[in-house]
Amino acid sequence: MFTGKANVIGFSIFLSILGVMVTVSRKYYLTKIGVHSVTMIDTVLTSTIVLLMIFFHATPTQIFAGMKKMNYKDWLICLATSFGIAISILLGRNLLIHNDLAYLDILDGGVDLIVTAFVAYFFYKEEMTLNKIIGLVLVLVGMAMLH
Repeated sequence: MFTGKANVIGFSIFLSILGVMVTVSRKYYLTKIGVHSVTMIDTVLTSTIVLLMIFFHATPTQIFAGMKKMNYKDWLICLATSFGIAISILLGRNLLIHNDLAYLDILDGGVDLIVTAFVAYFFYKEEMTLNKIIGLVLVLVGMAMLH
C-alpha cells in the first residue's frame, strides 16, 4: 500500500494537502489564543488520537515487543528526536504567528527538500544525479523569486 510510484505520489499529495490544512488552522488559532494554549491543546488531543490509532492497529504485546528491541542508544536517539520535535513545534509556531503563511510554507518546503537531499546523499548513500542537482538549484531559484 505504501510502495509503488502511484501510491507514493498519491499519499504524498494527500499529506501535503493535510499539512496545509493543519498550518492554516494553526495560524488561525495561534492568532486567536496564543502559542502555548494551542500547543497544550494539540499535545493532549494529538497524543490521545495517535495512541488510540496505534492500539487499533497493534496489540500492546506487539508494541512492547518492538520497544524491548531498543537499546540505550536507541532510547537516546528517541529522546533527542522528541526534543527536536518539541523545539521545532514551538519555534515554528512562533514564526507562524509573526510572519506570512505563504512565505514560511515556501521557505520550509524548499529547505526541507535541500536538507533531505543532503542527508540522503551523505548518510544513506543515495545517488546524487545531475537531475537532482538541477532540481535543487531550481528550488533555490524559485525560493529566491518568491521571497
